[in-house]
Amino acid sequence: MKHLLDHTLRGYGQMLVANSRITGVCVLIGLLVLSLEAALMSLGGALLITALAQWRAQGDTVLKTGLFSVNGALIGALWYLFPQVPLWVQALTTALGCAGMAYFFVPVAERMHEKKSPYVLFSLPYVMAAWAALTALIFFGVHDAELTRGWRALLTNRFEKAEKHFLNTEVSTDMAEAYRCAGLGWSLYRRGDQTGAQTAFSRVLSLKIGVPDAYDGLGWSRLRQGRYEDAALAFRRAVALDSFFADSWDGLGWCAL
Repeated sequence: MKHLLDHTLRGYGQMLVANSRITGVCVLIGLLVLSLEAALMSLGGALLITALAQWRAQGDTVLKTGLFSVNGALIGALWYLFPQVPLWVQALTTALGCAGMAYFFVPVAERMHEKKSPYVLFSLPYVMAAWAALTALIFFGVHDAELTRGWRALLTNRFEKAEKHFLNTEVSTDMAEAYRCAGLGWSLYRRGDQTGAQTAFSRVLSLKIGVPDAYDGLGWSRLRQGRYEDAALAFRRAVALDSFFADSWDGLGWCAL
């Protein structure tokens, strides 16, 4: 158990290229502040791949630096970028990814160590596992790549392209539908179509699954129309769902001016 925790914390430290348990604790605390769900999924992945690697490896030479644990932590944290994927799918995919990385890459790492190779695998196992996971989810219809393309276009202010992707997205879960409509709402908001934006955000709220981003968007859209009390109500609901939602706290500040 001592080695398990040591390797896991060093894995988090390796996210900042530091073989240090103290650095690992700081990174983990940062993840907890960012998102409790993402931090727990990441920690689960790190602990699982560390345990599996200890079982698979002939010794702990290639494990004690945390370079395997970091891959499990990363595959678990990956789902922070894809919140529309159901929680049980995230957990299952993380577990399968950790098992695959431990089975295939531990022998490779040990062989490289024996040959005194100047190279390390570092995050290569994670990259391959992440691509395999996302490809599988797209194949089985759990994740639609159009949704990701829509958010990517939105982040680069290509609003018409973003809206096209969101409208072409085929969703199979309420969570995916929520993030599709939230993305569409933000695009319309930034283009100045407040009626369309509020319609899209309201669609998210009708699903009753608690997406603070939708309340936040509704708040900013109402604020732009001068509806300060209605905007403040939406912002309060956003921070009630996520007390660390800084954008909505900012909105509440503007409503109070």
